[in-house]
Amino acid sequence: MSPRRLAVGVAFLWALALTGCDSGPSGPGSLMGSIQGPEPPAAALVLVTGEGIRDFQPVDGARLFWEPAGSATNSYRVLVIQMGEGSPEFQVQVEDLGSGRPTARVLELADGSNQPVPDTDVDAYQVRFSR
Repeated sequence: MSPRRLAVGVAFLWALALTGCDSGPSGPGSLMGSIQGPEPPAAALVLVTGEGIRDFQPVDGARLFWEPAGSATNSYRVLVIQMGEGSPEFQVQVEDLGSGRPTARVLELADGSNQPVPDTDVDAYQVRFSR
């Protein structure tokens, strides 16, 4: 193999490796949070934790209420009530999309009959964040 071909091959592999290191967009933006579980709940109380969270917004006709979670500066209690069909979804406005996704834990759920879901069943639910 000629030195020129070797140099071109190495440059190509280097460019390919650098392209794979991109973590996606950075700067302000929003992430979509969706409640995932065995049955779509009618409402969910979620503890969301993360750096640079600015705001929460409802999606697709849902109602949303949120507040800081006590003295924790990066944690928020978010109540999402789905007014129609499907599972509750919400948007999280963040300062920097490249700084990592927030984490979330489902605290309480209500079913379609507005009855609380037993705590033992709440563990089967999670929040997924996507761009």
